[in-house]
Amino acid sequence: MSATPARQTLHGLAPHLKQFVGCFQDRVVFLDHQYWLCTWEMELTYTKHKRHFFLPKDWLSPTALQMLALNKKGVLLCPRNGEVAVVRSGFR
Repeated sequence: MSATPARQTLHGLAPHLKQFVGCFQDRVVFLDHQYWLCTWEMELTYTKHKRHFFLPKDWLSPTALQMLALNKKGVLLCPRNGEVAVVRSGFR
């Protein structure tokens, strides 16, 4: 019988998070309420997150935001006007 890992509740990050994008290395990647791409280094207690860049207003349709993707190399894929914008090294 395998042991189930204990879940931890994180307090403090939720008010800053508008949309979860993914995880890269030891960081949570998300959009804040002003549509900045942000990262937060995972800890049990929230201390602060880092803002990297904001998404331009013409990229902010509800459909495009639902299709944001982060690959395992940390590249952000963002649909934009029928094309896909590729953002490399945006938060390294």
